[in-house]
Amino acid sequence: MTFKQRRKALGYSVKDMADKLGYSPRTVEAWDGGFRTPPKNVEILMDYIEADRGLNALKKLERERWEGAAKAFGLKEKGNES
Repeated sequence: MTFKQRRKALGYSVKDMADKLGYSPRTVEAWDGGFRTPPKNVEILMDYIEADRGLNALKKLERERWEGAAKAFGLKEKGNES
């Protein structure tokens, strides 16, 4: 997957990705166009962003499953025992 494909898959604009990674938008555009290769630390940061998104998605799924089970058994969420 190219840098541009990864950036778009993460849902970042050129400016947003530049801000997130600490580089200028022109540099990100150069990576997008294949004119320059991103340094290894940028690849690692993008791996981290992807992994973080994956963990957040799993946490959300787990929370939704718990809420569904709690509702099915008539349990209330902690803090909402009224």
